[in-house]
Amino acid sequence: MHKKGGGVGILVKKNLKCRLNNIDVSTATLEFICMTIQLDFLPSFNILCMYRPPVYSKHTIDNDLENINDILLLLPHDRHNILTGDFNLRTDKTIKKLNEILSKCNYEQLVQTPTRGSSLLDLIITNFPNSLNNVQTYETNITDHLMVITQMTIAKVKKHSTYKLLRNYKLIDYYRFGTEVLQVEEVKMNTCVQQLEYINNNLLQIFNKYAPKES
Repeated sequence: MHKKGGGVGILVKKNLKCRLNNIDVSTATLEFICMTIQLDFLPSFNILCMYRPPVYSKHTIDNDLENINDILLLLPHDRHNILTGDFNLRTDKTIKKLNEILSKCNYEQLVQTPTRGSSLLDLIITNFPNSLNNVQTYETNITDHLMVITQMTIAKVKKHSTYKLLRNYKLIDYYRFGTEVLQVEEVKMNTCVQQLEYINNNLLQIFNKYAPKES
């Protein structure tokens, strides 16, 4: 294909764990790459970099917006997802259509100032807007687009302490234990379930006496 421009990429620092994700959406125009990134033992997040060529026919725009909708639906909703890149949606009408899709999928677009001339083309979209802050644009002098940056806060997942109660069977005096088991009064219950529950309760009491549970 002989076309000018395009191409996407994600640069990742060496101390971050990352892997490429396959997003199974067939599209003739959109270019995108998706990665899962994690720092140490913090929760991982997905970042998707997208480029939409500046093709403005109604058919192409509608198809691209439908594909963006499909991509959002395929991303895991319980994980922090970030979509960013040059979307080339330069009119209020197309931005409105995009915002309708984002609202339906519980996403939000955070860039509020133009990134090329008077047009807002370069976007940051996420399903966890409260974790992204300080969204800004900068002049880089190497492109006619402004650079869009943000800072992300990732909260550590609180681990709930778990305690296990165990019995030390080495403490059991099996002679005395067996004697008490044989001394359990035989009581005939109305059903098998009641009979089993009666036996289990008595055995449990004896176990608690000779090998109590300890943390």
